[in-house]
Amino acid sequence: MTGIMKLKIGGQERTLRFNNFSAIELAKIIYNGEQANFETEDLLNRIMKLNEENHYLLIKTLIYAGLIGNDYVVGFTKTATADQVGEWISELSGDEIYSVWNTFWKSMGVDLPAIQEVEKNSVAEKKKSTWYEICQEIFGEVGILPKNFYEMTFAETILTLRGHHTAQSRDWEKYRLVAYQVYTSIPKKTPNKSIKQYFPLPTDGGGVKLDAELIKARRKYFLDNMAKN
Repeated sequence: MTGIMKLKIGGQERTLRFNNFSAIELAKIIYNGEQANFETEDLLNRIMKLNEENHYLLIKTLIYAGLIGNDYVVGFTKTATADQVGEWISELSGDEIYSVWNTFWKSMGVDLPAIQEVEKNSVAEKKKSTWYEICQEIFGEVGILPKNFYEMTFAETILTLRGHHTAQSRDWEKYRLVAYQVYTSIPKKTPNKSIKQYFPLPTDGGGVKLDAELIKARRKYFLDNMAKN
């Protein structure tokens, strides 16, 4: 989940950090420089499509984004260009390439059931959250500073938002209990609803199940495309 790995490339060992800053850089490339107010699921789908169309271009893009993410954290100027990374990837073994992919994949939180809960419980409950909406909630409601946010992985962002939503629901449980006591004290011709039926909260459910088959399928697509190249 840390999104950090070491990779010997370009004649030296370099650090890749797949944090939120690198995700922004990645989105700029994937969306051809368009304003990167993307939905996470759409970004991941475009990444999978690029993997099918040009596997090594995807690897080049991921490594470059990871280097930029590390540059942001350590405070140095850009250590490599995308073109340089393109020249270097021929040095990498299949295991190293897969390690890059796996580190990135985990950093994006695709193995976490929480990724769906962020979309369901976000400021825009009826539609998927865009990047700007997630930033708005992280900065304005959770209170995380931009510098700290950009150093986090997206998986850590998901868990932070999930914890924030859970804490909000726990607070509402106290008010729900008071309201429910008033509701049950009023005579009715029909049986009282349960407290969860009367005032449902996100914490009432059992959570969102992990779509393991989708994750396995995406990994298989990646490995199949790696084998073809």
